[in-house]
Amino acid sequence: MNLSDACTDCNLRIKCLQGADCQRLREFGLSEGTHVYKISDRYDNVVCTACGVKVVVSKTLCEQIIVDD
Repeated sequence: MNLSDACTDCNLRIKCLQGADCQRLREFGLSEGTHVYKISDRYDNVVCTACGVKVVVSKTLCEQIIVDD
């Protein structure tokens, strides 16, 4: 399942980052194994916390972030 499809109010772990755009996420510290908490997915963005920081990611990019529970 990707981050865009995951339920809100959910603790998740990044399993895999797919696509060239994900390199930028790795530079921010969002890499495989990172735990994220999905807060909301309104409009075209997903709001989550990771590494103690609130992060807003576009739904298009979230489709490239594979997560598991």
